[in-house]
Amino acid sequence: MLKHLKICFIKMCSLKKKKIAAAIIMVCAFDDEKNERKEKKKKVNRSTWVREWLTKRSTDGAYDKTLMEFREIENQKFLFKNFIRMDDETFIELLQLVSPYIKKQDTNMRKAIPEQIRLAVTLRFLASGDSYKSLSVFFRVAPNTISLFVPIVCDAIYKALKGAYIKIPSTQEEWNVVAFKFNKLWNFPNCIGAVDGKHVQIIAPPNSGSTFYNYKGTHSIVLMAVVDAEYNFLYVDVGCNGRVSDGGVFGDCTFQRALNNNELNLPLPKPLPGRQANVPFVLVADDAFRMQKHLLKPYPGKSLSAGQRIFNYRLSRARRVVENAFGIMVKRFQIFSRPSKLNAEKTTSTTLACCALHNFLLKKNLNYTTSLLVDRYDEDGALIPGTWRNDFPLDAVSGTENVPSSYITSEAKAVRDEMEKYFMSPIGELSWQYKNI
Repeated sequence: MLKHLKICFIKMCSLKKKKIAAAIIMVCAFDDEKNERKEKKKKVNRSTWVREWLTKRSTDGAYDKTLMEFREIENQKFLFKNFIRMDDETFIELLQLVSPYIKKQDTNMRKAIPEQIRLAVTLRFLASGDSYKSLSVFFRVAPNTISLFVPIVCDAIYKALKGAYIKIPSTQEEWNVVAFKFNKLWNFPNCIGAVDGKHVQIIAPPNSGSTFYNYKGTHSIVLMAVVDAEYNFLYVDVGCNGRVSDGGVFGDCTFQRALNNNELNLPLPKPLPGRQANVPFVLVADDAFRMQKHLLKPYPGKSLSAGQRIFNYRLSRARRVVENAFGIMVKRFQIFSRPSKLNAEKTTSTTLACCALHNFLLKKNLNYTTSLLVDRYDEDGALIPGTWRNDFPLDAVSGTENVPSSYITSEAKAVRDEMEKYFMSPIGELSWQYKNI
């Protein structure tokens, strides 16, 4: 084809025609060269579908070798629990719940990775925060394969557990149980939960600019949670970018909308013991939130009356449960100990899975938490910090940017003032509260 074009080019007389012909020759020459490269390129046939070291998964992989040894020897069973944060019986129970979502069929080309290995790898990833490459060597599963199924398994864990283990009370009786435990354990009546946010650090996504940049100088997504008196998550909202404050995240979440629209089926307001005025059921929070009749925060400032300081102390006792819930989860799931290398969507999946597992393991009472791990108070009401605080500072576990709201409705002020008066009354006071303000 090039020879014919060259002949045509020679015969052309005008300069304009010569330029056009030269351009055509260059284009055709490029196409011919491209076609020649395609013809020379030989098709490379795969010699094997699975690398040899991966074929030994069933004999030398961690699940079928190391973990099986831990499960069978009585004095080593604790190693199994430390490795994936649960004992063998609980692992089997969880496997039965998530199997319908993660089980894969074998193909003619290769065998699917069994669902028990998928679950074990994911649990170890959450418990340790190890890289996919490290898990790959240990479990003898290719790292690119692990990267594909870990988010799927995390979604399956949350989907399988959320209905039974992360559940907003739906009846007035259920809310009354929550409030009873808050009053019994933390001496705060009419309380239906403690609310706070936590930054989940991530590596800045490409081209994200300052979208996920927070006031601490890191990139993150926000976990917003409502927690009951026993460190269980009643409600979680994950995924908002780290630039938004606690109050902003909570203000846009579905829980706040349901609260505003009276859709939570809360018990009717009732007087506190020995008092006359009706008091609604409330959440407790820090100063970053907007106070409302169903959400109380501390009195601001330093020049406070004795009653106001007592109220702040009592609210702090009740509000600490949400800090401790975050602290327990961060301590048990080391994936939170460093910024996540996953994108925001996958980090949301892993965070939701950890929240669901947190409640699941708390209910199983497998020493998932201990009395020393969480904050506690001595007989004089003095705070003894939990051991989780030794490894993780508070700002690494709880709280987003503190942006206090100056506007407080008169109705909300009246609720807080009534609580203050109750805490100072003979029925509502604690004998040791005055020592701790």
